[in-house]
Amino acid sequence: MTHSLARPLSALLFALSAVPVIARLPRRGVAVSMAARGATPTVNSCCVSSATPATAARLDAGSAHADSLFADGRLRAARAVLAQIVREQSASAVSALPQLRQLANVEFALGHPLAAARALERVADGAERVGDLAGRLEALVDASMLYVEAGRPRQARALVSAARLPLRSPAIPDSVRLSAARRIGYR
Repeated sequence: MTHSLARPLSALLFALSAVPVIARLPRRGVAVSMAARGATPTVNSCCVSSATPATAARLDAGSAHADSLFADGRLRAARAVLAQIVREQSASAVSALPQLRQLANVEFALGHPLAAARALERVADGAERVGDLAGRLEALVDASMLYVEAGRPRQARALVSAARLPLRSPAIPDSVRLSAARRIGYR
């Protein structure tokens, strides 16, 4: 089979280490960078539009604490902090997309690509709810790559199919569209 998702694992691992595969967040004032396992994710700011200033400050503090734990190599502790933030925010209907993205980063660093992919699917769903089509597209592509790594090609293909609609949207910046299309082999 010569499907674009069937490329060798070595090529996938190179792609995962050479580009910030799971590092981009929706452009809503949040920037996380993490190029590969072992890299330190950083959150520059957290301005969730539906959050009060106090909630946004708490999210920033929690994210910064998780960053610190990650930098110290305390990945499980970072995961616990982020999972708690996501649970609290889900219960209060305030978006925790940046923290979900961070959680995906930590899960990936812990060697759990399936958990990372699932977190990224939640990011994609949340990005769609807030109207961030570019963020949705990036999360779908990132999750599909991780499903391949986790040995779940069926889920990867489903996400690639879901990514085709945003790939056609004029609301997606050309740079994001071209990067996503190249990564999933879409022509």
